[in-house]
Amino acid sequence: LIISKLDEWSVNLMKTEVAEFTTRAEPPEQDSDGQYGMQGAVILFQMVNQQVDAATESGQGMILARVVTDVNRVMRGIQEQWTKLIDQEYKKHSNPPKEEEVPGGLVEYTIALANDQIKSADFSEALSARIEPLVSEKYRVTINERLNDAIDGYLDVAKKCTQTLIDIIFHDLK
Repeated sequence: LIISKLDEWSVNLMKTEVAEFTTRAEPPEQDSDGQYGMQGAVILFQMVNQQVDAATESGQGMILARVVTDVNRVMRGIQEQWTKLIDQEYKKHSNPPKEEEVPGGLVEYTIALANDQIKSADFSEALSARIEPLVSEKYRVTINERLNDAIDGYLDVAKKCTQTLIDIIFHDLK
């Protein structure tokens, strides 16, 4: 049940996030420091923490490790979606179809996505620090590996965003 709900909620979350990213009807949100961001990371980690808490209440490390493994699968799927979407949106930006108007704001949304990915890596690290002490060494290794893998994925997407921003700059210079 925990896993199916996480899958369902993450699919719905990504539909909303992707629609917002591709239409770019409104500029991305800005935090109190004026940095662009999106709501996806906060919402995803609220869901993840709820599911992890539910698994923790079972008192069984195996269940918690299994939930973290599935959380990693969901996170990796979302990261893959973002990577493909960034490529698609950059291609539209650099080679716009003749009959189609490409919405502006790709730079701002790419920055917002990169910030979101870094925030997600931080949230993953905090989650790891919170739950590792709750399980035996047998499950701690699995949990640590899965969450470190998720952190690496978030940093890869942030790096992809940075590279896309560089590509946009060079394209505009051409």
